[in-house]
Amino acid sequence: MDYWKNIAILIFTIGITILPMTGKIWSIKEKKIYWRGWLFIFFALCSLIIGFFQLRQDFNEQETRDNNQISVLRNTENILDNLNSSMVKIENKLLRIDKLNFKLDTLEHNTLSTIKRRDEILMDYNKLNTKLENLYLTEKIKIRENIPVVNVFEGVKWIKVKDDYKIYIVFTNTGERIAKQLFYNVWFFNTLPDGEIVNHKLLSSYLTQGDDLSPVKRTEYNLSLLFPNVPLLSPNDSIPVGYLWINYNYKDYVIDTTINKTVGYIWRGIKLDSLNWISMPTYIKEKIFNYSKSKGIKL
Repeated sequence: MDYWKNIAILIFTIGITILPMTGKIWSIKEKKIYWRGWLFIFFALCSLIIGFFQLRQDFNEQETRDNNQISVLRNTENILDNLNSSMVKIENKLLRIDKLNFKLDTLEHNTLSTIKRRDEILMDYNKLNTKLENLYLTEKIKIRENIPVVNVFEGVKWIKVKDDYKIYIVFTNTGERIAKQLFYNVWFFNTLPDGEIVNHKLLSSYLTQGDDLSPVKRTEYNLSLLFPNVPLLSPNDSIPVGYLWINYNYKDYVIDTTINKTVGYIWRGIKLDSLNWISMPTYIKEKIFNYSKSKGIKL
């Protein structure tokens, strides 16, 4: 569109320029305008009108360009403001990042220190645990070694009570802990001079509640027992010869176990053994087992 306007203005301008050269266009004296004049006026008016519209369009375009430039400038200012704001935010974020990095470095240092301290504590714990295990093992060995140990104290003897002789047994605890619930039974096997068993008698039986036997600190802690009514071969015998079989058991509550023991003694008369019973040889134990089995006795 602007291209045709420019051509039209150029044509009218050329016409205005050339027409006066071709002859008179008006006469002042005659007050007459020739056809060339009218044509000149027409070309001039057309050029003026076209120029006016062209100028107005250029003005509007210029105003539009100015408005666009102002808008661009405003947008640019906004962009710059936003950019400055973004830069400030970025700087703040960078500052926060620097602070965070510092905190991370501090945290890393503290973490490494904590890990090192933990390793030291773990090492100390392992050492302490080893010591505790050794202590526990030592204590366990000590506990095992300090079990109650009940034995017949200084063997078995005959003692005379008035006109009768009675078997005297003393149980003693040489361990470190109390022997709980001491149960016992004592068998007497009467024999001929050659050692043949002729009869037997249960001098005691298990009690419903056994006695607790404390460790030996004073002699009164021992358990003394007397067993009368020993069977005689004849009314003339004052002290019959024979075998004595003692079964007893007690509990150690610390290690929760029951300890069973058996001990045997023989007495062959005053000439050989005085009034003291002596430990039973192995072959006599076998004789007692065979006799008990034949009589249905459970030792």
